[in-house]
Amino acid sequence: ECRLILLGGDELAKSEACRFILRTAQVQMANLGSCEMKENYIQQRHVCVVKSPFFWMDRLESSKIFSRTLKGIKNQMQNCVSLVFPGPHAFLLVIGAATGKEHYLLKTISSVFGKEAIDYSMVVFIAGSDINSRRSQKSLLMCKDRYHLLENTDDSVQELFRKVEEMLSNKRSKFFIPSEYETFTEVNFESWEKKRINLLDHHKDKGDRLSQEVEDLKIRNLKLEKETENVKMELDVVTQREGEL
Repeated sequence: ECRLILLGGDELAKSEACRFILRTAQVQMANLGSCEMKENYIQQRHVCVVKSPFFWMDRLESSKIFSRTLKGIKNQMQNCVSLVFPGPHAFLLVIGAATGKEHYLLKTISSVFGKEAIDYSMVVFIAGSDINSRRSQKSLLMCKDRYHLLENTDDSVQELFRKVEEMLSNKRSKFFIPSEYETFTEVNFESWEKKRINLLDHHKDKGDRLSQEVEDLKIRNLKLEKETENVKMELDVVTQREGEL
């Protein structure tokens, strides 16, 4: 399973990232306030993507008092995270047309959820973006140079998943849990895990049934081929006898 939160002020770039990651098969499952969640199964992996609203970036860019803006979007950020219970595997800062202020969003999640949130963050450039732009350097520095150039290919998406897994490999938790949510998560994780297992079992059962149907079809085809061969042999015998007469 992979649960991702997309941050950024370039709405087109975030929509492209969402489409690329979910391989165009987007299914909207929830819409909480201004956050949008979509999910799909990608090569037997359940992938959930929450796209944050572009106006967070607008407010941060135009505000002269960071703390006041932070207070205004804090609840919305918490709502975004609640959509991917028990927590996101990564915050992806999506950059298309860089403004040089995208790192404000990283500062915001650090202020809302704690500095540890940055350890679960990565910069994602959409194909065609200037990776070497000086405007992106502060964001890359905050993410310790973790980044990925996302293209609309299966290989690029799988490489993104691999980089997320690599980022998580030395973490205490394999997904981000805000400190204030830890008790809530401990209480609710068991019921969530049961639901997830039931969902996976459901898809496994569907896969097993499909495999059995394919196997049955192969057996029927073999029988049909055998019967066809027998009929051909009988026709050959009849033809030979008619020739002898």
